[in-house]
Amino acid sequence: MSTQANLEIFQANASSALAPYLTMKTSLDLFGRIASELDSQEKSKLQSLVAKQLLLIKQIVASQEADAVTLSEIEIARAMKELESRFPDSNAFQQTLLANKLTKEDMRKALTIELLSEAVLDTIADDYPRFSEAEAKIYYQNNIEKFEQPERREASHILITINDQFAENKREAAHKRMQDILYKLTPDNFAQMAERHSECPTAMNQGHLGLVSKGLLHTELDCALFAMNANSLSYIIETEAGFHILFCQKIQPAHRVEFEQAKEKIIKQHNLLAKKRAQKNWMANLMSQL
Repeated sequence: MSTQANLEIFQANASSALAPYLTMKTSLDLFGRIASELDSQEKSKLQSLVAKQLLLIKQIVASQEADAVTLSEIEIARAMKELESRFPDSNAFQQTLLANKLTKEDMRKALTIELLSEAVLDTIADDYPRFSEAEAKIYYQNNIEKFEQPERREASHILITINDQFAENKREAAHKRMQDILYKLTPDNFAQMAERHSECPTAMNQGHLGLVSKGLLHTELDCALFAMNANSLSYIIETEAGFHILFCQKIQPAHRVEFEQAKEKIIKQHNLLAKKRAQKNWMANLMSQL
């Protein structure tokens, strides 16, 4: 598509579709609320950011580099579907659109312009210098301390909360419930028991806390966990949140990540930084021409 055609699409949809879309997206990303729910200071910041985004996108889609970029209907449809999937259901999505004075067709037009600008940025960064394995090895050797991993423990827990507003959660009742759970608990049935009895959101994931380093949990839990053996259960532990039982599944000793394990991540991170740098320089040059 030609530069002139891209610019005409932008101008035709900037105020009716793109500006409301960017307002909605930026407000949700930055503040977690729609624009109408923001205070005056937040609205002022939002308006300034959206104005800058509009100006930048206009320059991008009107650039010569945009001439070589094309979008398929499949890409646009996929982006629409991905955006809608961020909402609990289609009704919540529709209500958010209405609150931001958008229709689905407006959204489609706005996404088309946004996808075009993103595709241009991807294209102009194609020539950034790739980080080599040799460079990665030098980085690894010069920053060896970054690859030292502390001891970590894979852990899960069951929580019964203390809440005097509910009879079953008063301190004595909660402790009795936890004692009953502990009496039946084994490493083999811990996942099912956590799913059934735990009052922590992690119950949805069978109580799993993941790989835990020292200092991340409540002090009482931290001390208990790092004194446990692998594949063992703790005693009942009380914290300000309530009563807990820990399951230490595995112990990962302190170790250094070897270069062969780290090199792919090192190269990926440095390539991403180089790509962003190339994009930033290109955009700065673009805006300097205004």
